[in-house]
Amino acid sequence: MERASGGATPNETDSASDARLPDFPANCLPEILERQARGISGLCGVPIAMSAPMVLATASISIGKGLCVRSLPGKVTPANLYVLICKTSGSGGTLTFKHATAPLVGMQQTLRREFEQKAKSRIDAEHAAISSQIEELKRKCKRAEAEEREQIVEELTQLNEKLTEIEKRVGALLYVTDVTPEKLAEMLAEQSETLAHIDSDAADALGIITGTRYGDGKHTQETVWLKSYSGEATVIFRKNGKPLHLTAPCMAVLFVATPDKVQELFRTPRLTSGGLLPRFLVCDPGARPVPLDASAAETAHTLTSDVSQPYESAVFAAIHRYRFCDADDPDEIDFTPAARRLIVEDWNRFCKVSNGTEDSPFEARHTENAIRLALVLHVYKHVEMTRSGEAIYNARMRAHEHPVDEQTARDALRIRDWFTLHQEALRTPQRAAADDDAWDKTEAMLRDRAPAFGITVRDLYNGRRVCRDADASVRLLSLWVSEGRLTAFERKPEGAGRPTTAYRLARVGRG
Repeated sequence: MERASGGATPNETDSASDARLPDFPANCLPEILERQARGISGLCGVPIAMSAPMVLATASISIGKGLCVRSLPGKVTPANLYVLICKTSGSGGTLTFKHATAPLVGMQQTLRREFEQKAKSRIDAEHAAISSQIEELKRKCKRAEAEEREQIVEELTQLNEKLTEIEKRVGALLYVTDVTPEKLAEMLAEQSETLAHIDSDAADALGIITGTRYGDGKHTQETVWLKSYSGEATVIFRKNGKPLHLTAPCMAVLFVATPDKVQELFRTPRLTSGGLLPRFLVCDPGARPVPLDASAAETAHTLTSDVSQPYESAVFAAIHRYRFCDADDPDEIDFTPAARRLIVEDWNRFCKVSNGTEDSPFEARHTENAIRLALVLHVYKHVEMTRSGEAIYNARMRAHEHPVDEQTARDALRIRDWFTLHQEALRTPQRAAADDDAWDKTEAMLRDRAPAFGITVRDLYNGRRVCRDADASVRLLSLWVSEGRLTAFERKPEGAGRPTTAYRLARVGRG
C-alpha cells in the first residue's frame, strides 16, 4: 500500500498556528496507523492532532501486556499508554473517537455475543448441577457417622472449589467506560489483569479520579490507575468483601474531555506531584467546529475500505496474538544496540537536569512513555498483510520476531516530544498558580519583618517554606529582583563577620 500524502487536513493548519505548536508528526506512524489517522481527519474535518493520538491509544489497547520490551537495565516495559485529549463541544471529537476505536467496539460486541450464546448457558447448567450436589451432600451429612461425615466434608470442599471457579468465568472484555475504582479493580482481576478504560466524554471518569463525582474533591481516587500503568502489585481491602490481590495489573487509557476538565486536573497538586498526570500523554489539538455546506451532496459518513479494513484487521490480529495471550508468559523483545543508546541518552538527559522542582514528576515519565510508544509503533510496523478479496484483508503480527530498531525509537521520541509541548502548554496555569503561591508566602514573610532585616536565600528553603533547595531559592529571588518586586542589599551582622545578601520589598511592582 502507498503511504498517504503529507498535506494538512481541514482545520489542521489553523489549529496548529493558533496554538503555536507544530503539527502531529504523522510520518512517524506506521503506514497502517497513519492512513487511518489521516482518513479520519479528512472524513471528520478534524486536525490529525486529534485523530492520531486516538489511533495510537487504540493500537496500545490491542497489545495489552502480551508483548513487552526489555528497555532500561533490569526493566521490562509493556505497551500500555495513557492518553488524554482536549476537545471543545461540536469539534468532532466524539465522531473521531468512534472511528478510531471502532475495531475495539466491534470485537467486544462479538465477544459478548459469543459468550451469551455459547458459554453462559453451559456455565449456568454446571452451576445448577454442582449446587444440587452440594445440597444433597449437606442433607446426607446430617445423618452420617463421624467417619463418613469427614469424607462428605472433603467432597463438599472440592465441589465448593469447582463452584467458585465456575462463578469466576465471565466473558472477555477489552475495555470499560463508566466504572468506579472498586469495580475497575474487580474487573481487572477477572480479565487476567489486563483492561482498557476509554471514554469519549470523560468528565465523569475524571470526576471519580479527582474525587468530585462522589465526594467533596478533597480526596482523589487514582490508586488503581497509578498501579495499572506501571504494573505494580497491590492488595485492596474493603469493609464488606474479601481482599483483592492484583499481581501485575496492566491498563491502557483513552480519555477525551473538555479543556476545563483537563485544567481542573492540572490544578490538583496530588495528581501533578503524586504521579498520575505525568503518566498521561496529553494534547489539545485545537479542533474547532467545522461549518457545513448546505449545497454539498449527501455522502455516506464512512472511511474507504482500503483505509479502514487494514486497520481493523491489524487491530484484530494484535488482540488475538498479544492481548489474549497467556498473561503470565508474555513475549519479550529487545531494542537494537543503536535504539537502546537513544533511550539511555534520553534518560540520562533527564538525570542531568533533574532538580526536584514541580517539573520532575513529569520529566521522569518522558523516557518511559517514549519506550511504550516505540513498542506500539514497532508492533504496527511488523504486520504481514494479505488481501484475499474486495475489502478482505488478513493480518499476521510479526513484532515478537524482531527487536525495536533505531528508526522506531527516533519516531517514538519525536511523538513523545510533541506530546510534551502540549503538556507544557497545559501546565501553564499550574505553574502560574504555584508562582503566585510562592510570592504570597514570601511577601507575607517580608511584611512581618523590618525592611532592614529582609529575607535571605536560606529563609525560602529552610523547612521548605517556599522552595525545595538553595538552587531553587536563588533562581526565584533573582527572578523577582529582575521583575522589580524585590531589591537586594547587604545585611551586616552585629559583630564581626561577612555581610549577607538579603532581599526586601521594592518600592515599585507588586510589593
